[in-house]
Amino acid sequence: MPRYVLLRHECPPDYEKPSHWDFMLEQDGKLLTWELRDLPKLWGEALEVAASEAAMVTAYPLADHRLAYLDYEGLVSGGRGTVTRCDGGNYRLLEQGEEQIVVELIDGKLNGVVRLVCEQEAWQVATGE
Repeated sequence: MPRYVLLRHECPPDYEKPSHWDFMLEQDGKLLTWELRDLPKLWGEALEVAASEAAMVTAYPLADHRLAYLDYEGLVSGGRGTVTRCDGGNYRLLEQGEEQIVVELIDGKLNGVVRLVCEQEAWQVATGE
């Protein structure tokens, strides 16, 4: 069964972007990756961290990452800060197309259906369905 991971990426103060969350789905030997500046409300509740009051947040697609990030915590190369593994587990792919991916997260704190929808080069992450 494919795996997922949610990492907290703490960026240095002088880095080009702020600290954020990296949501990754294992697929075909790589990790499909999205950057989230905030977490959906249900994820914040499950992880006991501050989050959006909304069930849906914007997710920015990033380049595919190496599978090593499924279990990695520590420094990120190039002075890009550090990552901390906040959650991970397995997922079941329910639907995938060019503009939508629907998965069911299992075996972790973030259990449930997650819908990633592409809207004009940005994605939306919706939980709680």
